[in-house]
Amino acid sequence: PLPEFPHALPRIAPHLLTTMLVEGHSGQRVITTIDRALQERVNDMALRHGPVMRANEVHNAAVLVMDVETGEVLAYMGNQPDADADHAGMVDVVRAQRSTGSLLKPFLYADMLQSGERMPDQLVADLPTSYEGFAPRNYDERFDGAVPASQALSRSLNVPAVRALREHGVERTRRMFLAMGLVGLDRGADHYGLSLIVGGGESSLWELTGAYASLARIAIGYSGSAASVEGAVHPPVVLREERTWQGQPVLNAASVFHTIQAMQGVNRPETESGWQRFAGNERIAWKTGTSYGHRDAWAIGFTDRYAVGVWTGNASGEGRPGLTGTLAAAPLLFEVFGALPDGAGFDPPYDAMERMAVCPASGFRAGPDCAHPDERWIIHEAVRTAPCPYHHMITVDTDARHRVPPGPGSHQVSWFSLPPAMEYYYAPTHPAYRTLPPWLDADGATSAQRPMQMIYPEQGATLFVPVQLNGELGRVVFQLAHQRTDATVHWDLDGNYLGSTQREHRLASVAPDGEHTLTLTDENGDHLVVRFRTISSRDQR
Repeated sequence: PLPEFPHALPRIAPHLLTTMLVEGHSGQRVITTIDRALQERVNDMALRHGPVMRANEVHNAAVLVMDVETGEVLAYMGNQPDADADHAGMVDVVRAQRSTGSLLKPFLYADMLQSGERMPDQLVADLPTSYEGFAPRNYDERFDGAVPASQALSRSLNVPAVRALREHGVERTRRMFLAMGLVGLDRGADHYGLSLIVGGGESSLWELTGAYASLARIAIGYSGSAASVEGAVHPPVVLREERTWQGQPVLNAASVFHTIQAMQGVNRPETESGWQRFAGNERIAWKTGTSYGHRDAWAIGFTDRYAVGVWTGNASGEGRPGLTGTLAAAPLLFEVFGALPDGAGFDPPYDAMERMAVCPASGFRAGPDCAHPDERWIIHEAVRTAPCPYHHMITVDTDARHRVPPGPGSHQVSWFSLPPAMEYYYAPTHPAYRTLPPWLDADGATSAQRPMQMIYPEQGATLFVPVQLNGELGRVVFQLAHQRTDATVHWDLDGNYLGSTQREHRLASVAPDGEHTLTLTDENGDHLVVRFRTISSRDQR
C-alpha cells in the first residue's frame, strides 16, 4: 500500500544546505565531508545548552568541527537547532561577519615571536594606557604592572595586547591576518586602529576556525626537520573534491609551538572543574573572545587532530550581561571535544629552536647580571631580543638592607628591580618581590635608576578630555609611581604649582587644549618632566 503520509526530509544541517544553494549548487548532487553521526550529536549538545542560553535571553549559536590534517568540515551547525523565525533561526551564523573579540591575539603573539620582538615569557607592561583617546581596559579592570607575555595571552589581557599591536604595527599585523585566511579584515589600518586586536574588526566562525586549524597544521608539518608546510594555510573544506593547496605560511613552526603552549595554559570554565587532571591527555589549545557590549561569545580550540569553533549570542546583535566566551561558549566547546578522540599533542620543532639562557624572573634572554639563568628551548629569532633589563649589580652592606658605596664590609649582589610604574602594580601581588634597598647615607643617593615614573599620562601622550554637561572642561587625573612609599612629590603644571602628594600619588587638574609640561619633584630633589597634549570634545566639534 501507499504510505499514509510523506515523511519529512532530514534536517540535520539545513544552514549548510542553504549555503550550498547560495554558492551556486542548486540542482546539483554534491557530496559533503559532514560526518552524519557527529553532526547529529553536535545538534543534540546545542539543544541541551539551549535552555541555559535562553535563560539569559540568548537565542543563537553556531558550531564548526574540522579535521585538522585535511581541513574537512565534519560538523556544520549554522544556528541553534530550535531557534525560531522570531530569533533569526534561518541565519547561517557560521558565515556571518561578527566582532572577533580577543581571538586575534594568538596570531599577533606568534608574529612578534618570529620577528624577534618578544621572548615567549618575557615581562610586558600592563599599565594604564591611552593612545589618542583610546584607553584599553582589561576585563577585570585591574593592572598587573608586569606580566609574562605568554600569560598575557592565556589570560587575554587587553592592555598588553594593544601595546604590542602599537609596537608591531597595525597594517603589518592586518596583512598577516589576511595571509592566515582572515579575509574579512579587508579594510585599511586607519579604519581599525589599535582596536583591531580587541574586537575592532570582523570575521566569521568559518574563517577563524579555519585559521586556528592552519596553526595546528603548521605545528604538525614541522614535526620533523625535513617536513614541509607547503599549503598548510587554507580555508575549511566542505565538499569532497580533490584540492592542492600551495604557499608557505607567514608564521613559522617555533612561533606557533610557543603560541600553542600559551593557549594550552588557559583555565577552563567553572563547569569543567578539575580540568588540570585530564588536560595532559587532551592537550587542547584554545582561546575565548567576547565582543564589546557582550554581543558575541566565542571559543575556538584545536588539537593535532581536530579544530572546534563555537559562537553564541543573538543574531540580531543584542548584547546580554554575562555573555562571555568563557561562560557561554567554552562549555559547549569542551562538550564537543569530549565527543572526539583525544589528540597526541604537538612535538617541539627543535630544528627551528635553540637552547638559550633565559632569566627566570623576567623571561628575557639572560644578561650578565642575571643570577641562576635557565636553559630553555626557544625560537631561533629570540637572539635578536634585548637581554634582561631588570637585573643590576648593586653594592650593599652585610645584611643587604642598604645600598652603600664600595668599601670594607660591602659586597655586590644581583638585584631584580622593575621600573617604578611597573613596580607600583606588580609588588603588591608578588610577595617575593623586593624593592631596591635605600642608600645608607644620603650623600650617596646617586642611583642610576630614576625613583619616579609616570603612570598616566605617558610621555608624549595625547589625551581626549570630555566637556561636562555644565559646559566646563573635565579634569585630567595624573598618576605617578615612586619607589619610596613615604616620598613626598610636588606637582607643577606649565609653571603653576598644583599641590603635593604622599603615598598615593594621584592629582586631578584642568588641562586646557594644547601642549603641556608636567614637572614632578620629590623632597630629595629628584625630578621628572612629562610633556603631553590635550584635545577636548569642544575642540573636536
